[in-house]
Amino acid sequence: MKKRTIRATIVFALKDTFIQSKVVAIKYTSGENNGYYDLPGREIVDNIANSVKTAEWDFHEETGMYVHNLIYKGNCIIEKPKEKLDIDVYVSSDYEGKPQKFEDHEALWISTEKLLFSEKTFPTVEILRHLIKDQMRLYIEIDENNKYVKITEKWFTKSFFCFIICPHRRKWFYGN
Repeated sequence: MKKRTIRATIVFALKDTFIQSKVVAIKYTSGENNGYYDLPGREIVDNIANSVKTAEWDFHEETGMYVHNLIYKGNCIIEKPKEKLDIDVYVSSDYEGKPQKFEDHEALWISTEKLLFSEKTFPTVEILRHLIKDQMRLYIEIDENNKYVKITEKWFTKSFFCFIICPHRRKWFYGN
């Protein structure tokens, strides 16, 4: 049986402070996903050719904030047992507004370390570990319980992005 492929976008809105780096995340407040963290982004519907506009629109719809000047960081494939997500990944530090609360989730600024080490996250959060590359190509395979089976990455060049993401774990991010 052929898996359904879903095209999607994800946006990392980043804020770097003297003490820590933060990212806008979604925290579900009801239902089966209650307490889980995810990232703003969604399926591209109607085959819209411009994933940047889709990413900006989805980010606003899920967070109440506006994001501008998105930088394309690469692509991530998340392979699930019954479907495959083909995700365009963007970052930006150019945003306006404050995270809002919604019926089933709230958008919030969270430290990158807290998000990365939280036990209740969706596989899309794993992408944050790989943003140190200028251009990434990431493949994540998960089982029916959203547990990681395999993570494979390819990249072209390293940047100083790790200093923004996690200043206390430079060595960890580079894998040394």
